[in-house]
Amino acid sequence: MWKAVAVVVLVLAAPTLAGCLGQGRGAPPERTDDPAGQDPWPRGDGSEWPPDLHGPFKLREVQHLGIPSFDGTPLESYLYIPDLPSGVKGPVVLWSQPYLGGCASNWVMEYGDCAPAGDDPWVYEGNYRVHVRKLVEHGYTVAVVNVRGSGNSGGCLELGGIDEQRDQAFLVEWLGKQPWSNGRVGMYGHSYHGWTPWMAAVQAPPALKTIVASGIVTDPYTFSYGPEGAGVVFLGPFWLAFEASVDLLPPLGGGLRHATVDHLGVLPDRLCPDVAKAMTETGRGEFTDARDEAFWQERRLIPRFADVRAAVLVSQGLNDDTGHTYQEDIVWNNLPHAPKRMVLGQWGHDLPPPRKYLERAPFGSDWHEDVLMPWLDFWLKGLGPGPPRLGIVDYQDSAYSWHTSSAWPPVEAREEALYFGDGALVAEPPGGQHALRAAPNPTVGLCPLGPVASLLPPPALLFASAPLERPATLAGNPLAYLDLGSDQPGGVVAVDVFDLDPGFRCDANGDGMHHVAGGAADLRFYQGNFRGEPFPTGAPAPVRVDIWNDAWVFAPGHRVGVVVSGGATTSRFGEPFDGVLLSQVDQPYFPQLVLHEDAGPASSHIVLPLVEGSLGGSAPTLPYPPRPFDPSAGT
Repeated sequence: MWKAVAVVVLVLAAPTLAGCLGQGRGAPPERTDDPAGQDPWPRGDGSEWPPDLHGPFKLREVQHLGIPSFDGTPLESYLYIPDLPSGVKGPVVLWSQPYLGGCASNWVMEYGDCAPAGDDPWVYEGNYRVHVRKLVEHGYTVAVVNVRGSGNSGGCLELGGIDEQRDQAFLVEWLGKQPWSNGRVGMYGHSYHGWTPWMAAVQAPPALKTIVASGIVTDPYTFSYGPEGAGVVFLGPFWLAFEASVDLLPPLGGGLRHATVDHLGVLPDRLCPDVAKAMTETGRGEFTDARDEAFWQERRLIPRFADVRAAVLVSQGLNDDTGHTYQEDIVWNNLPHAPKRMVLGQWGHDLPPPRKYLERAPFGSDWHEDVLMPWLDFWLKGLGPGPPRLGIVDYQDSAYSWHTSSAWPPVEAREEALYFGDGALVAEPPGGQHALRAAPNPTVGLCPLGPVASLLPPPALLFASAPLERPATLAGNPLAYLDLGSDQPGGVVAVDVFDLDPGFRCDANGDGMHHVAGGAADLRFYQGNFRGEPFPTGAPAPVRVDIWNDAWVFAPGHRVGVVVSGGATTSRFGEPFDGVLLSQVDQPYFPQLVLHEDAGPASSHIVLPLVEGSLGGSAPTLPYPPRPFDPSAGT
C-alpha cells in the first residue's frame, strides 16, 4: 500500500486530547513556561539537549504513518528521524500542507519509488519547500503531513476549516509525546504551509514552542477579496492550479509522472462542499452580492492571534503580490502575548529569502544558519543565551538597504497627506473635482490619446508630485481617502502608487513608471462587510482604500505618481503583470466616478508613511475610518 523505509500503520482510538485542546474559541490553556524572552530550559526531566552535542546527524529512518486524528481521520505522515546518540531525545519540526500528493518521499533522496528521475529533493533549495535535510542534520525530526483531503489522508479538503485547524493542534501534541521526542515541537512552512502553523498556534497546544512562517495566510477572505472587498481576479487560475496540485495527485498514489486520466475522477470527492462553493463564489468575482460569512469567519485566524503563546518568526517578501499582500502587514500589532521577530525584504513568494537579498543584512546572509537554526535551537533545544533579535523587525527597502524597527508598520514612520490637484499631488486641498469612467482595462487611455478621447472622462487619472530634491523612504501601509461620487450603485475604484523616474513621459507608453503598491475597493463592499449594499449615488461618500505595504526609496529627481482608476490595481501600468490583480473585470457596474476636492481635510487624498525624507505633503488631520478586518483597528 504505502511504501517507505519503515511503514507503521497506527490504529489508535480517537484520543480524548482533542477535547482539551478545543477549537481555539475560548481562552488558551494556562501557560507557566516560556515567558517572553527568557530561556525555557532546563526542565530537569532528563530531556534537555546536551550542550556539547553537535551535528551533522545522519538520517536514521523514515516512518510512513497513517495517524488517526482527533476524530479518527487518518493523516498521511512521513517522519524523518535523525540518528541521535542513545538516550538523547530530539525536538520536532512539523511541516503540514496539501501539496505533497501521495509521495512525500519526493522530498527525500533515494527513499521510496516516487522520486522523479534526475531530481534530488533531499537537498532541494527551492523557493517553497522546507529544507528537510538541513533540519535532520541539525538533530530535528521532521514530520511531513498531508492535510486532510490531500494525498492519501482521509476526509475532504477543508481549505483551513475547523477540523483542519484541530488536526494541527492534535499533531503537535501527538508528536510531542513520541518516545524519541523531547516534547518540544515547532512548525515551519510557506504559503499554505505558512497558514497551518497559525492554525495550531491560535489553539496554544502546550507542546508548540515556536512557529516559523512566510508567505502567510491570516485571513483567507482578504486573501481573496482585499480589505475593501475587491476580488482578486487571478484566483480563478489560482484555484485551477491549486486543484491540480492537490487533486491530480493521489489518493491513487504516485507523483505527477504517475498521473493518469483516472486521477481526474477523484476531483469532486477531494473538496468539501463548502470549499467548492467558495471557490465558485470567488470565481464569479463582483457578480456575487453575498459572500458566505460563516465560511470565511471560521477560517479567519487573525482575530484569535491574542491567544498565541508560541514564539513567532515571520519572513515575508514585500514583492509577494500573489494574494498575500494583505496578510502579514497587520500581524505584529495583533500578537500581544507571543515572543516575536519579523524579517521583510524585497523578494517575492519565496522561502527561504534568496541569499542575494540578505548579503547586507544585519543578522547574516544565510537564512538557515544565521536566522532559522539559532531561533529553533533556542526554543526547541534551549541552546544559546537568548532568542536572537527578539522583538525586532528587520526590513529591506527597494535600494536593498536594511532598517530596524520595534514594530511593523514601523513606529518611526510619520504620515504625509498629498491631495489630488490638476494632475499634481499637492500639500493642501486644491478644490474642484476630477471625473473618470470605469473600464475593464484602465491602462488604455491612461494618457491622452487625442482630441476625441479628451472629450470623455478618462478611465484613469495620473497625479504626480514635483521632482524630489532629496531621497525619501516610504515604509508601511499607504491608504487613500476618497470623497467619491458615483452614478451607479456599484463598481471598483483602484489606487496605485508609482515611482516616476526623470525619463517618464505620459506619452512614452509608461516607460520609467515603476509600480510600488496598490489597493482597490468594491463600492458595494467598501465598508468591509460580507453582503453587498448599493453604493449611494445621490451624494459623494467617503471611501477608504488600503494599499499593501512596502519599503521603497524615491531617489532625488524622481516623482511620486498616484493613479486612480475605475478598474484594476496591478503592476501593469507600463510593466509586465507579475502578481495580484484586484479588478472589476467581472463587474456588472461601470460607473462614472468623481473625486471631490473641497477646501477641507476630507478632500480626496493619499496618505504615505515615511521613515526618511519628505514628499512635500502635509500632516493628515482627518480621523480615518478603520481598516476593515483588522482586529487592532477595532473591526
